This record gives sequence, C-alpha cells and structure tokens, in this order.
Amino acid sequence: MFIGASAYFFYVLSFLSPMIWSFYLTSVLLGVGAAILWTAEGAYLAANSDEHTTSRNTGVFWALFQC
Repeated sequence: MFIGASAYFFYVLSFLSPMIWSFYLTSVLLGVGAAILWTAEGAYLAANSDEHTTSRNTGVFWALFQC
C-alpha cells in the first residue's frame, strides 16, 4: 500500500516544477501505483472482514474514499 500511495505523492510533486515529460512519467507511474494500491486495499479489506462485516467495512471504505 505504501508503494502505491507513493505514486500519488510523486504525481502531486511533479506539479511543483511543471514539465511535459514529468507529467507523462508520473502519470504512467500513477497508473501502475494505483493498480498496486487498489489491489492491496481489496486484499486488506477481504483479509480483515468476515461474512457479517464485509458490507459494513466496504461501506466505510467507500464513504471515506468519497470524502
């Protein structure tokens, strides 16, 4: 999850010194990092939920994500 979240950090960091090549590079890295992050979040959610708490935990996750 840390590696995937780091991609978002580098993407935002690329706006401090805007250059075309840095936007393309960090966009590609963000695509890879987002795939890693979403997969890790799903695995974490599945590992820490049972059949009674899955819908609640998924709802909490989406509510926080939308904020």
